[in-house]
Amino acid sequence: MKIFQYSSQLHAIIEGVYSNNCINAAGKSSDKVNTIMKDCLDGKFGTVADEVKVAVVSFQDTPVGMCPYLVLAGNAQTVNESNDFGKWVMKL
Repeated sequence: MKIFQYSSQLHAIIEGVYSNNCINAAGKSSDKVNTIMKDCLDGKFGTVADEVKVAVVSFQDTPVGMCPYLVLAGNAQTVNESNDFGKWVMKL
């Protein structure tokens, strides 16, 4: 399901297509956040992302109970959107 959602950890509204993939909500009242969410659903902040492109590192021989994957970054986008996300990750 494609939706905008509020992240309490990031204090942001996420899941839109770039450049509205992370809308800052830090310091805003809950009424203001609700208004921004309604604007998102009404299309005032662009479209909802169809997919998320993620850069992941995989480790071998990890200890029992430790996740063998680490997510480095993610980018919400439309289906098969062309970007230079991979070039950015390679600079890390």
